[in-house]
Parts: sequence; structure tokens; C-alpha cells
Amino acid sequence: MPWKTLNNWLFDGSRQSPVPEILYDKKSPITPKYLIKMFMNHGPLNRYLNEYLNTLWIFSLEKEELLRFIKNCVIDYKVKKGSLFYSKRKSQDKLFDILRERIPFLKNDDLTLLVDVISSSSNRDEIYETLGLDVPKVKKSKKTKPKKISQKNYLNENYVVIELK
Repeated sequence: MPWKTLNNWLFDGSRQSPVPEILYDKKSPITPKYLIKMFMNHGPLNRYLNEYLNTLWIFSLEKEELLRFIKNCVIDYKVKKGSLFYSKRKSQDKLFDILRERIPFLKNDDLTLLVDVISSSSNRDEIYETLGLDVPKVKKSKKTKPKKISQKNYLNENYVVIELK
């Protein structure tokens, strides 16, 4: 719901429209990084945002100020809804977590792509075993009931019996 509200507010064409309260709520899933990532397909605006806002300074801005700035950028650069970048939101799985620990220098989006490549690979099972995700199953042995053997037969089967006279 907040994403739809954000898109409707960003593209209404009016600089004076008030920011919906759901957008600058502290619990809102719309973060400054998400706002910058939205415009990855729009070259000039993406370059401008990367130059001026893709630093730690972006987190010191108030959310309402940032939203107003982004709206002004959308109007100035004539961005259309169809040119927005769409990234799927995926739940992180064990493979993602293990790769995050082993390859910390990759960004989350790159790791997500790597997880997709591994999961569609023909060597998927081998890679999972290498990373320790899939432990090979050990075959369980079935217990058999011992046969009742007489003492004489047992001695004859397991020992050399010599009868003394």
C-alpha cells in the first residue's frame, strides 16, 4: 500500500500536494535507498542522485524533505511511471545468508542474482553440499531380529569342534 501511495503522490504533477502521512511514518518500508534505487532506469536523474545523494548524508535528511526533493526531481526531469526500476522483493534464504558471510563485498542485489544463478544451475546440488546447506543423507540400517540358534549349532558355525572320546 505505501508503494502505491508513493507512486500516486510522485506522479500527480503538483509541487504543492501534501506528503501523505503513511510515507514519512517511521515504520514505513520506503527508505532513502529505495527512493534512490527507483530511478536507476532514468539515466540523467540517476546520475544526479548518485552524485549528490548517494552518500551517508542522505540519512541525515528528514524524510519529508527527502520526499519533497525527490518529487521536485521527478517533475524537473520529466520522469514517467513506466521508466521506474522494479526490483522483486525476495525473502532471504539460507543460501543468501551463507553467501553474505563468505562474500561480504557484494551488494544485496548482486547476491540475489548469484542466488538465482546457483539455484538454476545444473550443479546446484554439488554447490549446496560444498557450502554445507545440504547434508548427504545417511542410509539407515535396519535392525534384524537375531535367529534363535541352539548352542551346538552356534559352536559348529563359529568354532572348530573336535569331539574327544
